[in-house]
Amino acid sequence: MTAESNPLWDFSLAVYRRPGVADACLRLQDRHGVDVNVLLCFCWLTVAEGIDLAETEMRDIVQATEEWRDGVVRPLREVRRRMKPGFDGMPGAAVEALRNGVKRLEIESERLEQNFLFDRVRDLVACERRGRPPAVGAAHTLYPYLALLGDGLENVDHADFCAIIDACQNTVANS
Repeated sequence: MTAESNPLWDFSLAVYRRPGVADACLRLQDRHGVDVNVLLCFCWLTVAEGIDLAETEMRDIVQATEEWRDGVVRPLREVRRRMKPGFDGMPGAAVEALRNGVKRLEIESERLEQNFLFDRVRDLVACERRGRPPAVGAAHTLYPYLALLGDGLENVDHADFCAIIDACQNTVANS
């Protein structure tokens, strides 16, 4: 499967590029351990496809991506971030070129995760199971997802979720 044939990847790129979404996603990732790929998959399922996910389905999706996320995506992100300030005695341009290469690998690892997620949830979409209205569905999916991660909702900037949900709805409305 190519990135072009994956509607989840296309949706995720469109949403992530909307103003404020990247920052909101990164805050949720860094502060609460959110897997942005899983978060955007849940958004796609609820907002674009109108599917009401059960907690067990969410848990299965989170667990299915855990090994890849922890073994590949997060280590690449950590290496890229550690390289950002540069290193004394190392040529800055060479370090930045290497950092950009790591960034490309990180993005490719995320695309592979999204391909895996799409394959995993394809049956949910195919069965045309529809639940709550999209905006309600997204809110009822994103907050339980955070709870699955073991983080209390009182620590979350709810504006981040609202920004992501709004961007998802605008992406769907404009597609």
